Amino acid sequence: IKNDSPEPKVLATLRELCRDTRNKVYVLSGKVRRDLVDSLGRIPGLGLVAEAGYFYRRPDAAPLPADPNAALLPEHWNNLVSDGNTSWKQIATAVMQVYMERTHGVYIQRNESAVVWQFRDADPEFAMTQSKELEDQLKGLLKHLGAEVIRGDDYIEARPCGVSKAAFIQNTLTELYSEDPPDFILCIGDDAR
Repeated sequence: IKNDSPEPKVLATLRELCRDTRNKVYVLSGKVRRDLVDSLGRIPGLGLVAEAGYFYRRPDAAPLPADPNAALLPEHWNNLVSDGNTSWKQIATAVMQVYMERTHGVYIQRNESAVVWQFRDADPEFAMTQSKELEDQLKGLLKHLGAEVIRGDDYIEARPCGVSKAAFIQNTLTELYSEDPPDFILCIGDDAR
């Protein structure tokens, strides 16, 4: 945002919603924490949820430090599930690497919580065949390691069991209803997962 340009409407709207302390406003995203901190981290009272719920900050948390690297420190974030055994990441990455090498246009994205085999830029038919085979392989290898395999329109993702946007919302709603039930809840999204 340039200093001489007005704030985008979506940011202004989020700021306005967060000004009323009776509101609990969250932005729930599949993006990594750095992206959320950079784009939304300076809105007071805004809850941030990164990597589909794996990392989150409540709306009433202390403001993030001005230093973007310090804002990523563990003391500023909660986890939906414990880190636990992460050996599945190495296994998932190694298997995805094999399929990536034989499927032109595919790349592997590594987040703190997940490993994703992206095939949106690959030949659609061949990539779909490869992705189904990869999905089956990963499901067999990871089923006893605390990880699950998710199929998207153009990706295969391995992530810890219990991490999803729906799980985060369910957790938050349970917490809200145990305190003081809300009068109104509004959820807006672009995704069924």
